[in-house]
Amino acid sequence: MLEFPAPGLFITGANGCGKTNLLEAVAYLSSGKSIRLKPDSELVRFGQEFFRLSGEVEYSGSRHTIEVACDTNHIKTISIDSVQIDRLSELYRGFKTVYSAPGDVEIVTGSPGERRRFFDLAIAQHDVTYLDYLRRYRQVLKQRNQLLKERFNRAEKEAWDNSFVEATLPVIEKRLSYLDEFRPVLREYYRDISGEKEELQVEYKFEIPTSSGEKFQESYLKAITTSEDREREQCRTLFGPHLADWDFLLDGKRVRSFASQGQNRSIAIALRLVQAEMVKRSTGESPVLMLDDVLAELDASRRSNILNMLHGQHQVLIAAPDIGDYRDFNLPVLNLTDKPERGSVL
Repeated sequence: MLEFPAPGLFITGANGCGKTNLLEAVAYLSSGKSIRLKPDSELVRFGQEFFRLSGEVEYSGSRHTIEVACDTNHIKTISIDSVQIDRLSELYRGFKTVYSAPGDVEIVTGSPGERRRFFDLAIAQHDVTYLDYLRRYRQVLKQRNQLLKERFNRAEKEAWDNSFVEATLPVIEKRLSYLDEFRPVLREYYRDISGEKEELQVEYKFEIPTSSGEKFQESYLKAITTSEDREREQCRTLFGPHLADWDFLLDGKRVRSFASQGQNRSIAIALRLVQAEMVKRSTGESPVLMLDDVLAELDASRRSNILNMLHGQHQVLIAAPDIGDYRDFNLPVLNLTDKPERGSVL
């Protein structure tokens, strides 16, 4: 087995030697899903019928063993200390990881779905009850969309409208509460990364405007009623957290319109660092922070600022083809090109 030192580990080696696969295995133990959004069936080695992961992790002051197994028929089992769990949310209550990769720039520049995916995961790690609210919302949304595809009577439609609004409100409340804490930390972290040269803000884009003195629930129901013809025509719900977005503003300007490539990458890294900090604040424990060759395209000043911010804050696993950009970080080195034998311990 591999044993990761408490400060962390620098994982190096030639391209294709398995650096990202190793990080993905660690992350899978905390979420039960691929960090690269791959179906479980694609994680099974070619020619094999299943994969199995086992790791000993420490949280809440004690050690726990997490085991995951999945076969090509999509049958997956997850156990904690030999007790099988039924919901992925049970993983979120314990071992936590944060994974940063070059593809994270899509959180900043990509579609709203990328930002929803980032914030939904971050909020769930910060407050696991969010998963239950989100699951309920998605169930009601699916059923309401199905209703819009069929003939329905007025009473049935009103019942689902009320259920939809009731499921919507706690999701939005959790998002806004998280953002209230997230926003000042992001501003602080990005100022440190940029050398206090730039100011970063983030805003949640509401789906429904609420006029003065009007309750949000009433405003939501009014918007749904007004949009009924369009919803029936498109056979889908046109309002709700499933369509929400976040805007990043750099010195007051929309990032997606004005930011440089280096600024976009700096923001993406800042988001992951804040995600990790928020986990630490809510649980009192630092998550494992994994950096998958994310500093290569940044200038020397920003690389140095980021590495200085990481010292002593988390157990850090860094993967990169060579140690050059991280030479001063002073972590033990695992070179996967050397192909350590099965069962070796670092």
